[in-house]
Amino acid sequence: MNFVNLECFCCKKFFKKENRRYNEAIKFGWKFYCSTRCQSEVKSKQKQVRCSNPKCKKIIKRRIKNILLSRAVFCSNSCSAIINNEKRKKWKICITCGEKYYGSNKKFCSYPCVYLIPPKPTLKISVSQIIGELKKFNKENNRIPYKKEYKHTKAARSRFGTWNKAIIAAGLKPNPVKFAKVPYNYQRMTADFRIGNTYIEFFGLAGKIKSYDNLLKKKQALWKEKNLRAISIYPSDLFPKNNLEKIFNHL
Repeated sequence: MNFVNLECFCCKKFFKKENRRYNEAIKFGWKFYCSTRCQSEVKSKQKQVRCSNPKCKKIIKRRIKNILLSRAVFCSNSCSAIINNEKRKKWKICITCGEKYYGSNKKFCSYPCVYLIPPKPTLKISVSQIIGELKKFNKENNRIPYKKEYKHTKAARSRFGTWNKAIIAAGLKPNPVKFAKVPYNYQRMTADFRIGNTYIEFFGLAGKIKSYDNLLKKKQALWKEKNLRAISIYPSDLFPKNNLEKIFNHL
């Protein structure tokens, strides 16, 4: 029995085939296969491909038509979910540190960055400028500035949340503020101090916050209703000139 050395049309391996089978294949124009497996693989409309998940190394079979349509094939639903979820992620840039991130937070990559908000593009006063000016004032005057002394108080509160947080960010210690909180005995409102029968109120945020101004009006109405003796002190009474001696002289 004579044999002919042939190359498999599918796997390219060499194998031997009977001479009569070889002549028969030539006559009918058949291709040569080393096994029925190779023959079925070529005739099949499926193709061996690697899973489109880069971390997965599985080889799978998919119809050529499906490969051309989707341009991505996966061995499982989990691999498909990993890649598709990655594509859906909307990467953002943290407005504080500039790092790339994704998530539900619209502006910041992490919780600490919320407290280090940089200046808005429409504003000119930066975080570094505020800290530098506070340090400079403290060095020249050996104390921190009053709110009214610092021209960028609103920007400092916008960047750091509160005035005291801006002072702390500059490495300085806020001034301690202690009030006696003397009750009026008529409502749940309290005064800051009391000298004899006279109540002392320091309205440091007057004209700054609407709710604070409403409370101020309620207290003034209470004084009038109950005929109470009260003295109102405003930041203008302390700066630029201290007028407390004049205000309390009669007491």
